[in-house]
Amino acid sequence: MKTVRLLLKILLFSIILFLALELAFRLYNKIFPSYIFSKNDYNRFRGIPNSIDWYNFRLNSRGFADIERSFEKEYGVYRILCIGDSFVWGVVPYKNNFVTLLERKLNENSSRKIEVLNMGINKTGPKDYYELLKNEGMKYNPDMVLCFFFIGNDIGIPEYKHDYSYVFTFLKFIFKFIKIFSGSEQMKHHEYHDDEKTFDDKTYLKIILRRKFIFNKKYPFLRLNVNNSVSHISKMNLLCKNNNIEYHVFLIPSELQINKELQKIFLERISLFNKNNIDLTKRKRKRKRK
Repeated sequence: MKTVRLLLKILLFSIILFLALELAFRLYNKIFPSYIFSKNDYNRFRGIPNSIDWYNFRLNSRGFADIERSFEKEYGVYRILCIGDSFVWGVVPYKNNFVTLLERKLNENSSRKIEVLNMGINKTGPKDYYELLKNEGMKYNPDMVLCFFFIGNDIGIPEYKHDYSYVFTFLKFIFKFIKIFSGSEQMKHHEYHDDEKTFDDKTYLKIILRRKFIFNKKYPFLRLNVNNSVSHISKMNLLCKNNNIEYHVFLIPSELQINKELQKIFLERISLFNKNNIDLTKRKRKRKRK
């Protein structure tokens, strides 16, 4: 009987503690929003304004990995906006980012000043690209918008989802944090070397395997996901068209589509059943005329 009472007390205490922590995390996130907990918009993983990134570059006042840019555009300046996820944000130093290099190169061969703005935000997708352009990008009065669409995770993969429990979300974050800094998931970002990989092979293969559904011929929601992503890209096109802004979409392939060695390793790691459903080329077969 005493054992039962003790267990009931422990259970009651655990429930009260859990509810107290849940309330505390939710109140904290309400006052001091954190990327740890879900937020159903593109600001969840936005950079902290004026903070320092991995390579000692100070983000601008709006949290972008770029120099300070004003909404007002100088007379005669041609302004280009680059919108996308971490490919645009850059996991490389600011001076090595392709957006920075593009601005430098364009100004070498132009009679007028060209500004190329980096509006990349980590872990965002097509819906976020459209919302970011509509809510903030248009304020910069751009002459051209470049949207960078990554095949690897821009086809309907939600990078954030609703948190039913902030306690469990926090515990998952702690677990992942420990894995990263214990070396089980290694990302090199302390010192940049252009000829080195961003992730080690083991970690990168895990990422690829999580995204294998986009190459699965039997995945039932693939077409729906593609159509959903394309609809947001089309909204960006319409928004630009209505404001006489030139608009281009750049497709960034998954490395799995072009790296033959990675394809071989990938196919060795998945089951025989899944292997039969995988199509890494996605080439449409032409019907023969009778």
